[in-house]
Amino acid sequence: MTRNIFQQYYGNARATKVIYGTILIAAFLITKDHIGENSSLAVAISTFFAAIAIVFAEIYSELLGETIRKNKKLSRTERNAIEKDTFAIISVSILPSIVFLVSYVGLYSTQVAFTISYTLLLIILIVFSFWAVRLSGATTLKALVISIIISVIGIAVVLLKYSLGH
Repeated sequence: MTRNIFQQYYGNARATKVIYGTILIAAFLITKDHIGENSSLAVAISTFFAAIAIVFAEIYSELLGETIRKNKKLSRTERNAIEKDTFAIISVSILPSIVFLVSYVGLYSTQVAFTISYTLLLIILIVFSFWAVRLSGATTLKALVISIIISVIGIAVVLLKYSLGH
């Protein structure tokens, strides 16, 4: 049952949006972490609003790109589908935002919140990588090994985005 719900919600363009959002939010958090002097509340709020900015940029580019690709004005249904899929990026930012809000109330330090957030984002990369490899027909063990390798590549992409100032 859980697999069906997961497949139903993320079994389309939303999966790519979650992966893309994970990479962008991780790079954003690394930047915030290295700036220092961030309150947990400020990081929670800025992470959430960074995700909203990413969503709007993605909707903008997807709508224009699809219009160009199809060489016609998009229907309301097509526009709604793009918007609905793109809002999956928000689901990635909610977890780190909640982690930083909990830190703000004093259950742990801001630095621990960064560590928890990085861990959650890494788990998201591993889960989506594992799911993709399993759907391609690999055994569970092979999917696990490949998903870890793919996730390391994802981490490299995050670090590259961070190092290039994005």
